[in-house]
Amino acid sequence: MQTEKIYYKNQFQSSCKAKLIGKTKEGLIFDKTVAYPEGGAQIGDKGKLIRTKNNEMISFVDTRKIKGKTIYLDDFSIINVEDSIVHILEAEYEDYEIGEEFIIKVNISERANATLNHSAMYWKCLDYSVPCGGTHCNTTNQLGMISVKRKNIGKSADRLIIKLKNIENP
Repeated sequence: MQTEKIYYKNQFQSSCKAKLIGKTKEGLIFDKTVAYPEGGAQIGDKGKLIRTKNNEMISFVDTRKIKGKTIYLDDFSIINVEDSIVHILEAEYEDYEIGEEFIIKVNISERANATLNHSAMYWKCLDYSVPCGGTHCNTTNQLGMISVKRKNIGKSADRLIIKLKNIENP
């Protein structure tokens, strides 16, 4: 099972129609999604699933990758391809049928906050460009004032605390 990752083509697209292609203990897998999964120092998207056959609305509280195939290259690190994205649900979903159509809608305000925080971390903390699959702002002007604090949380472990003016940090 592979999920088409629409967020790579257009990170600003907030909804799409998708077919249910799998179920896990945690949630549902669709043939495509606009919901960015947790990874690369960015939290997974949250939002709503709308069951098209009866307009039932179900919240998804997170999105995560399920590893697909692993490719090993001599001159490059390990690459994972054909990943599936699981939309994590807290509600029951046993009666949903494979092949059923849903509309996936991302919570835009939470995506915007995640994008700003993720962008701030990369632009403020790195002095070189690193390939990243996360969502980013188009310009640093969108970030506004940034403050970064480093907190030691244990042996060989630090936490970066990034605060953006006019943005609530969870």
